[in-house]
Amino acid sequence: MFILASSSPTRQALLRNAGLTFTSVTPDLEETVLHAKYVGLPPNRLALMLAAEKSKTVSAVYKDQLIVGADQILHLDQRTIHKPKTVDEARTMLQILRGKTHYLTTAVSCHVNQNQIWHYQDQTIMTMRKFSDAFLENYLLRNVSNTLASAGAYQLEAEGIQIFEKIEGDYFTILGFPLLAFLNFLRNRKLLES
Repeated sequence: MFILASSSPTRQALLRNAGLTFTSVTPDLEETVLHAKYVGLPPNRLALMLAAEKSKTVSAVYKDQLIVGADQILHLDQRTIHKPKTVDEARTMLQILRGKTHYLTTAVSCHVNQNQIWHYQDQTIMTMRKFSDAFLENYLLRNVSNTLASAGAYQLEAEGIQIFEKIEGDYFTILGFPLLAFLNFLRNRKLLES
């Protein structure tokens, strides 16, 4: 039905669980170069540009195919927060986010023959609780792979839910793909039964 321009296991699982047929292709792009290209953009615009770059890049290779790219930006006070590279970075990141409200902006962009035919973005509001240092250390010990795989050093669909006090917004947007809006797009294009 379409090509997902992403190697994200979470995005793939969300789409598969929704009963969608797709293949996954990793875009030939360097994330750090992309972020540098768009430095200074507000987080909501950055998410959309990154999603569009991914889908457009794959669209250049797969002619006449619907290509779907997605990206997510975590930001606190207009500062973008990336995936930690080490456990020490994850600790510092969680200490910065602890007791504060941050935002997740998720964008999806669809291209056919390098022309954008649809895009969507959504934002969620995430408030972390004031967890103890002891909790933080134990959390890091139990969740090393999850903390290093995710911006903000947490995965909400796993034990990361325990560090939150309040969440406002769509669950699928938090996981990195605004699924309900995308399903509506597919229905409107007669690619899914309505």
